[in-house]
Amino acid sequence: MTAPPVRIIPNVPRARITFIGSIGGAPFNFAWWFTSDGTGTHAASDVTTDIAAYIAFASFAGVKVNWQALNHTSTQIQQARLDYYNASSAAVLVSATKTGIAASGTISTVSAASQSVCVTAITGLAGRSGKGRAFMPATASISNPTSPYEYDSAKILLLAQGVSGWLSAINAAPAGLGVGKLRCAVQSLTLGVMSPVTSLRIDTRPDRQEHREKRLTFGNQTSPVTT
Repeated sequence: MTAPPVRIIPNVPRARITFIGSIGGAPFNFAWWFTSDGTGTHAASDVTTDIAAYIAFASFAGVKVNWQALNHTSTQIQQARLDYYNASSAAVLVSATKTGIAASGTISTVSAASQSVCVTAITGLAGRSGKGRAFMPATASISNPTSPYEYDSAKILLLAQGVSGWLSAINAAPAGLGVGKLRCAVQSLTLGVMSPVTSLRIDTRPDRQEHREKRLTFGNQTSPVTT
């Protein structure tokens, strides 16, 4: 029996913000990784302060309102969790959760509960190791008269700009919070590195998480992330 490949944990302090919610009662989550200049042991109160601050950023409104425009009313983001990891460790050092985000879909028509949009985080590192993906729920039925199999590209662009604006705000935030200064990054366990995210790309065609190798060529919208 062949041994599984060795996973190298990047040798830098890391953090992850995960959004947790439900679609008609079924759970979902999507997350972003960050590098951190903080080290050592942190109190849970420090991390609680951090996640509350990041969700309170004015730029986070762009994430919420533009995500809502692509989702059915039964789809809700209920909380955000910040996990902090010390260098070279796969175990969560400390974690805190922020509830009461109150982001839910605004569309009355519903599509498949498995439907999402693929968000690709792009770095300066070539190849698959330089890209990360998150799948954000997008459960509203498509109503695009010019392209019946895609969301309105203007809505996708607004979502890309909203998410990249929020990540850029976190990158620009000063150090001094509980886990130190965060910078959005793609984590490659294969190479054992973390690379700063320079832009986001969001597909205009919804991803139903099936037969991806057979899907047609389609468009996407991009937005830069300030590093």
